[in-house]
Amino acid sequence: EGELENLGRYLASGGFALARSGANEKMKGGRFERLRQALTSQGLYEGADWRFIYLKSSHPIYHSFFDFDMAVRDNVESVAEIGDMGLVIGDRLAVLFTVRQVTTASGRVGTANFQEKVDGTRHLQFTVNTVVFALTQEGGVTQQLMAGIK
Repeated sequence: EGELENLGRYLASGGFALARSGANEKMKGGRFERLRQALTSQGLYEGADWRFIYLKSSHPIYHSFFDFDMAVRDNVESVAEIGDMGLVIGDRLAVLFTVRQVTTASGRVGTANFQEKVDGTRHLQFTVNTVVFALTQEGGVTQQLMAGIK
């Protein structure tokens, strides 16, 4: 309970997190319920203060450093996904959900049951995008910290 409260406090005050979701969870399941509990502990309500979304290709995370037309995992032809999932508080992306594990050393992407060869370069580039986005987005912890330093 204490950790859920801490997570809720962190996210509500500008934090950014990556979370892994199962391919079939579709915004419900254990991880999503924990996030609901964490944000409810801070007096934030789903639909009014925050919501789960599917990110569009125009979302700034896809263009913060390198340009992407779609989620990295959607570049794998055999993967039929509708896009990355996220949790937004107000208009700020607080959680980015990833479905597939990426191991760039072996050039494979997938889950325990499914692996496919991929070009790891694009995954590394998307990692750079994620870090740049998290550090520069409006209302984020870093922006708040830098605003306090004069």
